[in-house]
Amino acid sequence: MRHTIQEKINIIAKFSTLDRVSLVLYNIATGSLVATTSSECREITNTGIFRWNSDQIIEQPVDFIEYLWIMNNETYNQYGKIVLGGYPDEVKEQTDQMNFVNDDIKATLDGELTTENISDAVWDEQLSAHNVSGSAGTSQKVNNYEFRVCLDVDNGATGTAYPMGSKESPVNNLADALTIAELYNFKIINICGELTIEDEEDIGGYTFTSARSLTNKIIIVNAETEGTLFDNVTISGQMDGSVRYTYCVIDDVTNLKGGVKNSLLLNNLDLVTADKAIYLTDVDSLISSVDEYVEIEVNTAKLNMIRCHGNFELKNKTGTDMTFIGLSGGKIKIASSCTAGSIFISGIAEIEDNSGAGCTVYTDKVLNPNDLAFIKNIDNGKWEVVDNQMIFYKPDNATEIARFNLFDADGNPAIDNIYKREKV
Repeated sequence: MRHTIQEKINIIAKFSTLDRVSLVLYNIATGSLVATTSSECREITNTGIFRWNSDQIIEQPVDFIEYLWIMNNETYNQYGKIVLGGYPDEVKEQTDQMNFVNDDIKATLDGELTTENISDAVWDEQLSAHNVSGSAGTSQKVNNYEFRVCLDVDNGATGTAYPMGSKESPVNNLADALTIAELYNFKIINICGELTIEDEEDIGGYTFTSARSLTNKIIIVNAETEGTLFDNVTISGQMDGSVRYTYCVIDDVTNLKGGVKNSLLLNNLDLVTADKAIYLTDVDSLISSVDEYVEIEVNTAKLNMIRCHGNFELKNKTGTDMTFIGLSGGKIKIASSCTAGSIFISGIAEIEDNSGAGCTVYTDKVLNPNDLAFIKNIDNGKWEVVDNQMIFYKPDNATEIARFNLFDADGNPAIDNIYKREKV
């Protein structure tokens, strides 16, 4: 498509969301690089669609010109061509000079193409009447939706006609939300309130998000969830497919496979066998006492826990795949129902190993918090040699925490030429 010299054109291309995308511009006729005020491309509301505007060309064109643009996300390129000037400017110049006095064309223009008629037919028309794919009106409708459907269980209404599903006019049910999403090819549904999904809806590939995870909840009773992303919501129920969870409050989820990141576990997890490992990354457990645990039913799943924090109990590990547990603080309890495979634990954790026969637990990469406190006390408290004993105190320099007998090379009690020590 050609544009006039004065138009400022948005160039768009599709990459992965949160990518860092930049653009370079070339004059096709000369092959030279075109100077711009910025090469940064900005993402449109977490859609993976990035834009760059031609108003950032430092030396704006004064005549017909063709540009080659190339966007890059440091992995691959997207490219295309924009054309400014030429016949659009020539047509504009000619129409600006037209004078239709005393002829039929003028009469037609006066009767049909007046400013008022054009305004009534185009600009003043309701956006709901713009249904042609790719038209300016349809594009404006998409922009008003902000590339997502809004679903407010308590304050929304039924319907699928524009503006239903927008921020100003949310729907109150999932069926309408999915119809609108399919119509405009949206993949994000923003919820408010408590949504129960129980009619076997296929929500695979959609992102469900909200403004605040603690007050907006999704309960899955019966739904297809393969490829679903839950973001910043409270979620519970039985999953059917691989799911990702980010910034969620997870309240008793069964058949979990996929990945959980930056989330809080309120209740127990039940894992399901999957071809790929199940990852819990930067996940915390919510407990009401130091002796309370969030239970994880491992079953035959491949479980990897990375930088997690809190108290977790592993139960019913019956698969032979190794389970990896990395804790930045907290407790791990291994139930006697863990009877197969191996469990590798690392990080800072207290461990209670009640594993059954057939399950091997590796803890040599674990630092017990009590050991860390002991080292800290020794490093900061008083040391004292009395007779042939070394005595260590807490930082208050009064509370004894350890005492060692000192010996020389011949094994005799000693205070000089000390060769070894033994804890009393």
